[in-house]
Amino acid sequence: MSFLMQLQDVEAAGRLAPFSAAFRAGEMVHLVGPNGAGKEHAADPHGGAVRRPRHGSF
Repeated sequence: MSFLMQLQDVEAAGRLAPFSAAFRAGEMVHLVGPNGAGKEHAADPHGGAVRRPRHGSF
């Protein structure tokens, strides 16, 4: 199966618990969680975990 983007065991210390995800072209993704949970950090392509994970692979 072909994915547009795949993340494996990505985490940001103190902000995001380790997570893995895979996305296909055209999919809509919603991040849900309480304030301060790291939703914006995970989705920010200019500085979030997606761009520079401390652990895991992108």
